[in-house]
Amino acid sequence: MYRSTALLVVGAAIVCGCSSTAPTPVARTLTGDWILSVSAGPSCSAVLPFGYGIAPRGGGRASLTQSGGRLSGTLYISDTPSGTIEGTINGARVQFTLNLDGRNVGVLKPEDEPCRVKGDATGSTDGYCWVYVTISGEFACPYACTASDHILLFDHGRGCS
Repeated sequence: MYRSTALLVVGAAIVCGCSSTAPTPVARTLTGDWILSVSAGPSCSAVLPFGYGIAPRGGGRASLTQSGGRLSGTLYISDTPSGTIEGTINGARVQFTLNLDGRNVGVLKPEDEPCRVKGDATGSTDGYCWVYVTISGEFACPYACTASDHILLFDHGRGCS
């Protein structure tokens, strides 16, 4: 009787995978490479030509570094360094200054290649999969519109859904 009870207890421990140590939580950091997408604010929709409210055309990315509460990074258009961000992160809140100034090479006519988005960004992050901010500043890719509701999204894409 004692043998079958002992086997039952050991078998239950094996099946449930019980352990006395807690799992290590996944580190939340913005350090890494991110897909970058900027949309002109809704207030600009009426003044920009159709199709010119997205930047950068042809693809963009950001290489971010988080060091404690500091956030910095390099922005790329088609793998060409084209700008910077500098700011802070406090919990889920992010704030930074954005300076994207490059060219949409190979995806538009040469006169439409310049792309500049500059301003102050404020928003939130889950610390792992996404950063969503609104930008108060200039969106000129290449047609200019200054507003306080441009939208920037960094998407990590690493198993996030």
